[in-house]
Amino acid sequence: MKNIDYRLLEYSGSRWYYSTISELDNIELVAGNKSGRQYKIDQMRRMARRIDEYTSSCSECEQYREEFSNLINNVELHLQKKSKEALKKYRTGLKDIQSHLTARHKLINKGHYTIVGFNFGIAIGTAIVSVMDSKLYIIASIATGLITGYILDIRARRKDRII
Repeated sequence: MKNIDYRLLEYSGSRWYYSTISELDNIELVAGNKSGRQYKIDQMRRMARRIDEYTSSCSECEQYREEFSNLINNVELHLQKKSKEALKKYRTGLKDIQSHLTARHKLINKGHYTIVGFNFGIAIGTAIVSVMDSKLYIIASIATGLITGYILDIRARRKDRII
């Protein structure tokens, strides 16, 4: 079953946004689920919403709007010709847009804090295990880091700060 982001359904965007979402839906139908994950179609939907939201107040987002349309064309080109160059352009363009949204608009990726919490838990757990000599502490610190990260991700989702 497909995981539906209801915030995208509630968003009333511009004509560009709806045509972009339509193109992404077509790509997902043609490519299938496996390729849809490879091209990060769900993330592209969320990014399209954010670019559309910030276009009126951010000149860079206005430029990224055109680049985003080019990225979709690169995906379609890759699907037709299996061009590695088109896929490489697509991935670098996606990273550029994503880094702009995170740096300028203070947005985060889905699951960001969970990953950070997990890594923090491993680091703290390793330090404690080296001193206390019990492996139970590493499990407890990883679990604490994951739970804390998950809670922070939920808070970010409620504040609508996720790309």
